[in-house]
Amino acid sequence: MPEIWRVYKSKVEIYLLEGQTYTSSSVSRAFPFLTAQTISEFLVKGIIEGERKAARAFREWLRQRPEQKS
Repeated sequence: MPEIWRVYKSKVEIYLLEGQTYTSSSVSRAFPFLTAQTISEFLVKGIIEGERKAARAFREWLRQRPEQKS
């Protein structure tokens, strides 16, 4: 696996495979616009406000990303 996301105490940790070992990273290599902090915030939102509300908020967040606009 080139990238692993681990959830621990409502926080997402991202690990990237570097040679034979995994190193911690604040940014996803697969999704460079996603940080561990952003993913964690939407995870907590889902826990507090519900999955649907969090999913809607995440889709809106994606639409507002400059690199998503053409």
